[in-house]
Amino acid sequence: MSIALNISTISKKENTKIDKKNHGGIRKQQKTFKVQTLQPFFRYQEFYSMNHMNRFQRTNIGQFISIMRPIIIFVNLLYFTSSLLIYTNFVFVAKRWKELQQFWEHTEWLLAGHIGADYDRNILGRKIKIIASVILGIAILEQILDEITGYYRTHECWDVRNRLEAFFKQFFPEFFSVVPYNIITGLFATIIHFYCMISKNYVDLFLIALCKGLKEQFEIVNDSILHTPIMDKYFWSHKWQLFKRVHELLQCVNQKINFLVLLSYATNLYFICVQLLSCMRQKSSAVQGFYLWISLVFIIGRVLILSLSAAQINDESTRILPFIRNLPTHAWNTEVERFLQHLTSERIALSGMNFFALTRSLILKIVSTIVTYELRMT
Repeated sequence: MSIALNISTISKKENTKIDKKNHGGIRKQQKTFKVQTLQPFFRYQEFYSMNHMNRFQRTNIGQFISIMRPIIIFVNLLYFTSSLLIYTNFVFVAKRWKELQQFWEHTEWLLAGHIGADYDRNILGRKIKIIASVILGIAILEQILDEITGYYRTHECWDVRNRLEAFFKQFFPEFFSVVPYNIITGLFATIIHFYCMISKNYVDLFLIALCKGLKEQFEIVNDSILHTPIMDKYFWSHKWQLFKRVHELLQCVNQKINFLVLLSYATNLYFICVQLLSCMRQKSSAVQGFYLWISLVFIIGRVLILSLSAAQINDESTRILPFIRNLPTHAWNTEVERFLQHLTSERIALSGMNFFALTRSLILKIVSTIVTYELRMT
């Protein structure tokens, strides 16, 4: 993914802060240091900025890349390492998938006798297919715009004869600073870039599908409670065991995918911050500007769909809570008390390695993080 940033404004602000550090006190010095620590990231992104590409028109590409190689390798390491970790983690998930599949099938078998007459299993499949079609369709559009933007940039900014070579080198400068360019290495680098792009979209789709399936299991248990008129001690004991079984399924899924959740949110949050700063500071062609905004909206939309789908698990698990609290005194028993205690004491939600829980409040935390980042960098 090519990301363009305007760096000159940031550098001028940093220099101003450094010149005035004797008058600004310790607090200004600390702010200047924090911005300077991020400088390598944005110096690399400057390489892709349309506003500053003209200064490299007469510069030898190999010479420029050799100068920027440490920064290029450090920044691109984040992108390619995250993709490698995603694929590696999927290998471990696949090895343990049979165990999870058997547990899930047994849970559905236990819930089969509690499904209402108006329940349609095909609805869940249709929802997942629609979400997958939309996300993959926009991902393909984003990739096409990325290629068009790169091709346009070779005509505007690169003083080279071989446009195809310039096209590949602008996307993979660190790769071609080590490996000599030819059409085969160019196609190989493009394939690697494509798989990295697919990994970001596939992991979100995978998590969304699991969230929809888990939410449905809790919904079946809750509907069977709300739509049953007779509620004796045996009824509550049976429903409590079913609810606990679905919660165990959630914990089993969370144990196997929590690292994928952490990777997904970490990479998405990073690219949202960088892409948003690019859009705010970009003064380039309409083609590049359109690509940047499409890419930003796509990433934000993908994160929102994932966050809302995961938050529905927590919402559905607590939907029965007001009903239990409003039970009359004669319907109260020890099984109801155990059920209520479980609902109020347990955090029923997916998590990212227990660093954060996927609830609705997480969306506000992500927004506040992005706003804080933008205020610090502008």
